[in-house]
Amino acid sequence: SNLQKGLNVALSGANATASQNTYGIYSSNIHTGTGAINYGVFGTTSNGSNGAGVYGLNSDYTGVRGESVNGFGVLALSSNSSALAADATGGTGEAITAYSASGRGLYVQTSGGIAINGVVIAASTNTIETVGYFSRNTSGTAANGIGASIDLLNESASGGTQISNQLISKWTDATEATRTSQFILTGVNSAVTGDIAYFNGNGMVGIGDA
Repeated sequence: SNLQKGLNVALSGANATASQNTYGIYSSNIHTGTGAINYGVFGTTSNGSNGAGVYGLNSDYTGVRGESVNGFGVLALSSNSSALAADATGGTGEAITAYSASGRGLYVQTSGGIAINGVVIAASTNTIETVGYFSRNTSGTAANGIGASIDLLNESASGGTQISNQLISKWTDATEATRTSQFILTGVNSAVTGDIAYFNGNGMVGIGDA
């Protein structure tokens, strides 16, 4: 047979209660103790031409969802292939959605390869395609000066990790109809962070503090 299942769990039916949560498999692992490492679900596979330790497929929302209070909601490790593979080619949603209330929404670490590699394959041959998309929002009302930064960090000789450069994009005028942007490149000289160059939305370019 081309379809073998070591364990087959099927749950279906119409919910009598609105917004009912249902689980095909519900697993809980709560252990205390020094250095305790607990896994709610652990999947491993080998010797195949393709496969996944854990495979999640959902035609409506999330294939695999992980939530954690302190550790990792989803932890993916691989020695030869992709640690985490996400595919959203069948729809218009996101392949990976990462959310955090105060920490890191997505944390990627590598010991020698590329931490994040974004590739867009489009049919067009002479157009600009968006490879990365970053948004800075607020729960209040945006005002002049609201902005976002991409921080580049390097390890110092003392072993600490410090910001060496920042790419900052902000609104100098946050009004929708007259919105005006400013792009700033920062650097560090003798442990003091300062602006290296700035580019205003009206085309004005400057060296030094914006």
